Amino acid sequence: RRVGARPARFEGEGAAFRRRVAAGYRVLADAGPDRWRVVDGEGDVAEVAARVWSGVVARLPSLRRWDRTP
Repeated sequence: RRVGARPARFEGEGAAFRRRVAAGYRVLADAGPDRWRVVDGEGDVAEVAARVWSGVVARLPSLRRWDRTP
């Protein structure tokens, strides 16, 4: 995404940077599976949001009442 006339900071860093960031988060998720969830980001916004919400509700069932996913 662009901010003004130049690429946004993270997008301008390139694929290698994004792979390092993803690897760092994967290390955290592997080390603390009770604290981190890995969500597949493929798909449109609604699909990814549904996967995120599903993970949140699985961890915090009291939030199920706020569920507005189809």
